[in-house]
Amino acid sequence: MLAECRKNHPDADGKPVLQERKADADIFLVKGCRDPGLSGVAKDGLWEAKLARYGADTVYQSPINTVEAFTTDCPALGLIFRFSNMGNTNNYRIVVPDESTVLGNSDRPEDIYGLTSVPPQAPEAVKDMTGEALLVFHGPSTSLQAVSCEDLAAVTPRRALR
Repeated sequence: MLAECRKNHPDADGKPVLQERKADADIFLVKGCRDPGLSGVAKDGLWEAKLARYGADTVYQSPINTVEAFTTDCPALGLIFRFSNMGNTNNYRIVVPDESTVLGNSDRPEDIYGLTSVPPQAPEAVKDMTGEALLVFHGPSTSLQAVSCEDLAAVTPRRALR
């Protein structure tokens, strides 16, 4: 099934593709192939997610200047990030449930649940999406590389409080 999906949808590689530039956000579409049966995956194996990338109002020395808002029928999304800082580069993958708010601003995936609420510097449009879209906040050292549709069982666990 996956081979057939990839043949029928050669652009379904999990990479965000720019669709439109708006005054407040860049709009991307992400498509991928996965075995059917998971919520959000079509009978032919195709899944999609829309992504709106917003700039956040920069606050002096704030580590957050970007928010990516994902809308999808997938129960969770796998996100591959590249974190580059002072000449060091690290790729990491996290899986987060849809409709949550997370921090993708570290080379340590265990830090993803570091946000307890939407930061005040987030655009109003983003604040209005809380609980309806997956919101990922990060800074200039972090960039999204690829996305995948995932089951909730694959979600990266929250780090235990110490």
